[in-house]
Amino acid sequence: MAFASVSYPGQAGLVTDYAISFGYLDSSDLSATVDGVSTPFTLPSASVVRISPAPTGDVIITRNTPISSKTTTFVDGSVQTAALHNDQNDQLLYAVQEAADDATNALRTDGIKYDATSQKIENVADPTSAQDAATKNYVDTRDSATLASAVALNGANAASASASASSASNSAAAAYNSELAAAASAAAAAVSETNAGTSETNSAASAAAAAAAAQGWADVVSITSGTTDIEIADARKYYILDASGGTITINLPAVGTTDGLTLGFEVLDASNSITIARDGTDTINGAAADYTGLTAVGDVVHFISIDGTPDDWSARLISRFVVDGTTITQSGRTISVGTGGVDTTQLADDAVDPTKVAGAVNAQTGTTYTLVAADDHKIVTMDNASANTLTIPTNASVAFPTGAKVDVIMMGAGVTTVTGDTGVTVNDVSAGSGDLAQYGGCSLVKLATNEWVAIGLTVV
Repeated sequence: MAFASVSYPGQAGLVTDYAISFGYLDSSDLSATVDGVSTPFTLPSASVVRISPAPTGDVIITRNTPISSKTTTFVDGSVQTAALHNDQNDQLLYAVQEAADDATNALRTDGIKYDATSQKIENVADPTSAQDAATKNYVDTRDSATLASAVALNGANAASASASASSASNSAAAAYNSELAAAASAAAAAVSETNAGTSETNSAASAAAAAAAAQGWADVVSITSGTTDIEIADARKYYILDASGGTITINLPAVGTTDGLTLGFEVLDASNSITIARDGTDTINGAAADYTGLTAVGDVVHFISIDGTPDDWSARLISRFVVDGTTITQSGRTISVGTGGVDTTQLADDAVDPTKVAGAVNAQTGTTYTLVAADDHKIVTMDNASANTLTIPTNASVAFPTGAKVDVIMMGAGVTTVTGDTGVTVNDVSAGSGDLAQYGGCSLVKLATNEWVAIGLTVV
């Protein structure tokens, strides 16, 4: 627990007053931030910080006690009061508490590794030695420069035959990285353009071709069946493979002295086998065997040539649709979600449109209301000209899940009292309660069984 700061995460622009539980010597020792940006505030009382207009984002209120000088310097014969001594002791206590907070938030080590406790590390210098840490900007800048060099090399048809195996690997990796976004975009565009019935194949092929061309491939080639020989001059071509009419065999060219030659392959139909065959003693991913890994619709693989001993093709599967056959199914290039929906643990961050999960408003006009399970992640408004009460029920009455959240807004002229039922702790106060002002609000969050916190509400 922090000694000299208090956090109110996820504010929604409804609350202006924030309680602070720590003492301070002077109001100038306090600071407030919203999403890390300093914001002005006032103090309507010694224990409340007011930010107006109501902020949106993460609010943090912090105390920073000056330690450049003592609050009081005593001289012989001076009057010593309890207040002066208390101020001096408080200055020391506050400074120690703030140092303890800083130590808690500092980069930690157990003697083997450093732990940033899931926080960003900023203002890192560029690396100079092999084992130095690298920043995102340094890696992005280096990869961009390497990619530009690789593209120039391909455009000149890999004229330099004296490149070392080490520089060959770097060029190949840069070319591989440059095509990641292209392949993902091609696959997504192909799926989004899929139409039902007999138009499915043509629509998907058109979408994939458009996406590939937009991502900088030199050409897009469709192959429906049979054997196709690829030459060195076909560098940076994107092949769409439709095996509905028969098996497909792709013969790769000999790597020779060509470094960083890039080829892309995407599966439109996998009804028959697809083989990408190496030339002579060349290897694929270090193995003396042909590549048969394109087995499903939507598979995308990139091949990158590496001049080495032996010459090798680096084959990287960039994209593959994975379905469980129950909640998510695939038919051709169409991905469908079953009627049972998808468990939220299967969804990546930002995968859900916020408008689909927006909380509804439960408008109450009476003088008493007790929360019900359906209020979870909703807004409850209390609109009555007379005093009214909103009660948080015990877990035995309404088993809200831990993490449940209810926003409460007082709309009417009558004062709204938010209170915990007998046995419910609110802000660490048993059966605690607090009053809202008109158009004021608070957020109720369940932390544990019969334990709630009221954000933006002073509870007694």
